[in-house]
Amino acid sequence: MSNHFIIFFLVVNFTALNLFAEKNDTIKEFTNLDENSKCLVCHGERIYEFYNNWTEKNERKLMPVEFFVDSAIYYNSSHWDFKCIDCHSDEYEIFPHIGELRMEDKYTCLDCHEDDKDFPEYNFEEVSENYELSVHSKKHYENFSCWSCHDAHGYKVNFRKTTKLLDVIKYDNAICLDCHSNKDNYQLLKDTVMPDISASHDWLTNRELHFKKVRCIECHVEKHDSILVSHNILPANKSVKTCVDCHSENSLLLSTLYKFPAFEKRSKKGFINNEILNESYVIGATRSFVLNVVSFVFILITFLGIIIHIFFRLKIKKPNKALQADKIYLYPFWVRVWHIINALLFLVLIITGISMQYSNPDYPGIRFDLAVTWHNVAGVLLAISYVFFVVGNIISGNSKYYWFTLRGYSKHVAVQFKYYLFGMFKGDDCPYPLDKDNKFNPLQKISYVIIAYFVLFLSVISGLALLFPEFIIKNVFGLNGTFLTALVHLIMSFVLTIFLVIHIYFSTLGKTPTSNFKSIIAGWH
Repeated sequence: MSNHFIIFFLVVNFTALNLFAEKNDTIKEFTNLDENSKCLVCHGERIYEFYNNWTEKNERKLMPVEFFVDSAIYYNSSHWDFKCIDCHSDEYEIFPHIGELRMEDKYTCLDCHEDDKDFPEYNFEEVSENYELSVHSKKHYENFSCWSCHDAHGYKVNFRKTTKLLDVIKYDNAICLDCHSNKDNYQLLKDTVMPDISASHDWLTNRELHFKKVRCIECHVEKHDSILVSHNILPANKSVKTCVDCHSENSLLLSTLYKFPAFEKRSKKGFINNEILNESYVIGATRSFVLNVVSFVFILITFLGIIIHIFFRLKIKKPNKALQADKIYLYPFWVRVWHIINALLFLVLIITGISMQYSNPDYPGIRFDLAVTWHNVAGVLLAISYVFFVVGNIISGNSKYYWFTLRGYSKHVAVQFKYYLFGMFKGDDCPYPLDKDNKFNPLQKISYVIIAYFVLFLSVISGLALLFPEFIIKNVFGLNGTFLTALVHLIMSFVLTIFLVIHIYFSTLGKTPTSNFKSIIAGWH
């Protein structure tokens, strides 16, 4: 291996490390370690030892939780460069400590940060005013302070320092749950029995997934545009309980969980609410402008083509001679049942899917939680139906109708396509009439193979993956795996929708507009 290659390899790797490393503009110089160690030798240990002058013995005691400071957490917190006596009386240096010191006041954020010129972006005064409006302040003013949620010994700015939203969610929710899932802490403020968190959220669709993917404050605070994290905690009866407030284009999440990334960056990939793609996919909120436009254009072309075709069918009425042959039994009972069930499931999935993806608080369509439930049920039934179809084809021999030789097949497709465009209007015979050995013409056959064995397969697999997102690969080529899975599902669903429209229209091209529909019910063509 040449020296030039080694140098090149090292330069590339060094550059990559610098590009992808998390920015940290602060170089920490731990100048207070020695002085703080005088306190942390006891308060940094769960069990501490001291010499008791009264008993003249060395004693071991369990450090009370409220007086314990984890050194590792403290030196990784936002206040890591403080000395203990910057906030606590220097009389604590006397040991044993003077009893009255237990009653010293704890500093609040504004005690240090009022009119703070060093950190104006944090809007401390506005946060304080916002907090005064909260249910915490109004109901527990005497017993509630900044410290109730933010322990200065461990508080760390997460939202502005990381793009890992799941870490932010976990950190912030732990603050809420420290009281709302801790009976002792809860009853320090209230005499009532602590409500069960899970039971009080049983109305929430996919409850456990919401607990992992969003913060409590997404639904329980009043949004505030100029503060990164609103501190106006609302009473339970005023919290958000409408799904489309988050699952829509103007998602509430953009003013809460995704506020900071949305302020700092702009979409460059053609996606509305692009920041949501960082670590998640939000139904109804994550939308592709490009995909929407392409979908609209294709749907427009499809309906325009059908309208033009209908116009010429009505204007040039020629009998279709090829379909005036003797009756043949083409559709066995199991195929007819599968086809009808499949059609109904398709309709449910399309209607609920559109309602979910394009949900709007002003025009919600189907109620979001109902749409999700119906969509999931129909999706699972479609997956079962699909397996039944594939297995049924193999066992019954019905799969023979889907086999074709690829070489030269495009010519047959072109002939059939030309017939639909021109020949049928001139009264030409169908180039490939149906018989007991050929249930489909070449265009139908290749279309059904692509739809049934590729598009529908991908739609079912991606749908099941979204139903169980814990099995989705988290990152694929630098993009969120859930988002890519959802994108595949959306594209396949769009293709299936277009196919369904065309399929229904082509079914009217029989001897009469209803003859093919009667065939799939009775089995005889």
